Amino acid sequence: MHVNENSHASRPRCDQRLSRRVKPAALLAGVPFWTVMTSGTGTTRAEETRPGGGEFTLSTDMSVSAYYASSFNSYFGAGVQSGDDAGKLDHSWFEAVAHPSLRFACDCGDGGGHWYGEVSAVATTRENHVGGWSPKNDRLSHELAYIGWASGTMFEGLGEDALQMSAGNQRFSIGDGFLVHDGGSDSALGTPYWLAPHRAFKDSVVIRMEVAPIRMTAFRLVRRGGPGADTRFAGVDLNVVDDALGVLGVSVFHIFDDEDQDNRDGMEVISVRGQGHPFAETGLPGVFLSGEYVRQTNDDTAVRQEARAWYLEAGYELPDLVWSPYAGYRYSSFSGDDPDAAETNEGYDPLFYGFGRGWGSWFQGELVGGDINTNMGVHMARLEVRPADNLTASFLYFDFDLDQPQGAASAGSYAREFDVYVDWSPIESLAVSAFWGIAAPDNGAARIYGHDDNATIAGVYASYSF
Repeated sequence: MHVNENSHASRPRCDQRLSRRVKPAALLAGVPFWTVMTSGTGTTRAEETRPGGGEFTLSTDMSVSAYYASSFNSYFGAGVQSGDDAGKLDHSWFEAVAHPSLRFACDCGDGGGHWYGEVSAVATTRENHVGGWSPKNDRLSHELAYIGWASGTMFEGLGEDALQMSAGNQRFSIGDGFLVHDGGSDSALGTPYWLAPHRAFKDSVVIRMEVAPIRMTAFRLVRRGGPGADTRFAGVDLNVVDDALGVLGVSVFHIFDDEDQDNRDGMEVISVRGQGHPFAETGLPGVFLSGEYVRQTNDDTAVRQEARAWYLEAGYELPDLVWSPYAGYRYSSFSGDDPDAAETNEGYDPLFYGFGRGWGSWFQGELVGGDINTNMGVHMARLEVRPADNLTASFLYFDFDLDQPQGAASAGSYAREFDVYVDWSPIESLAVSAFWGIAAPDNGAARIYGHDDNATIAGVYASYSF
C-alpha cells in the first residue's frame, strides 16, 4: 500500500544524507551560497590569477545514484491502483540518476567580492514507478543554471559575505523542509519519483543579508509542476542564528500565480519555527528541540481558506554510551476540511515540503507517508544508534490519525507503520542505505481501500560522487 504513489510531491533524497544531528544553522535557507558552491569536490579544477589579485576557478562534479524496491500487499491488499500493474498485490520498481555539473567561482580581488555559478543536467531512467502507473522512461533534462555574487570583505563592518544575490534555477529551502524545499515535481516532470533529482526552483531571485546573529532573505521563486502547472511565489525569511544553541525563524510569502491549482492564487502563508540544542550551554547538550507552526489563508477563492499545520519534536542523544543512542518523539498535525463548516476550507495545502532532515522528515513513512501531510495527525517515535562512525541504524514508528472524515472513513485512527533503515558510508564519496517497512491498516485505511491486510516494502539505495 502506498498512499504516496500518486503524490505530486517528490522525494529529493539523492543528494542528501542528513540526520537530526545536522547543525541547525545548516538547515537554513540562509546557508551562504558561496560556502556551498566552493565546498563540493571536483574531478576537474582550473585556476587563473586575474588582474588585481582575483582568482578564477572552474570545476566539474558528478554524482550517480540508484534505487530498487519491492512492495507486497499494495494498498493493504487492494492491489496497485492503475497502470500496467493495476490489481497486482506485489510490485517492484527501479530508478537511476546521473547528475553532472559545471561550477565556476571568481574572486574579484581588491575587496570586490566573489562571483559564482553552476549549470547541471540530470540523466534519468526508471523501470515502472512507485504506483505502477508509469512505464520505463529515460530522460535528459536540465536542473541548475544560476549565477550569484557575494560581497566578501566589501562591507567590513558587517562581516564577510554580508550581502549575497543570486538568480536562475537554484535550490532553496526554508527551515528543515516542512514547508518549502522541493522546487520540482518529479512525478509531473516524468523523472524518478523516489530519487527525485529536480529540486531547483526556476527563474528565481534570492537576495540575502546577514549581520550576525540576524539573517534575512528575500526570494521570488517558481516551482516546476510540469507543463502548464508552475507555481510562482515571493516572500521574506528572517532568522536569528546561534551556532551553538539553534535557530528561531519566521517566514512570510504570497502565492501570486498557480497555473494548475486556482485555489492557490492569492494564498498568504506565514511560518514560525525554532530548532536546535537550547540547553547546550547548561549541561544538557544532548537535548534536541524543534517545532514549526504554519498558517495559510486565502480570501481570493470562492470558499475562504483558513488552514494550519504544526509540529513539536523532542529528542535526546547519549554520545558517551555505546553506539551513541538517540531517542525522540514528534507529533505533527495537518488540518483537514471540516464538512460542517461550509463557509471556510480548513484543508491544509502541503505545498513544497521535502526530504530536509533525514528519514521521516518530511516523508513520514515508506508506505503510508508520501502524501499524507494534509488532513492527518502523525505520532512518530525514533530510535537511532551508531555502531560505527560510518554506520547508522534507525527505527521509526508512526501512528496516523485522520483529522476529518475522508471518503468512507471517519475521523480517527488511520494506520500504523514501522520502518528500519541502515545507512552505511564505507568511503566519503559512497553512501548505501537499505530499508524495510511494514504498515498495518486501522479503521480509516481499511474503509478507504476495502481491505485490511498488512503491507510491506523493502528497498536499497546507493549514491556515489566523484
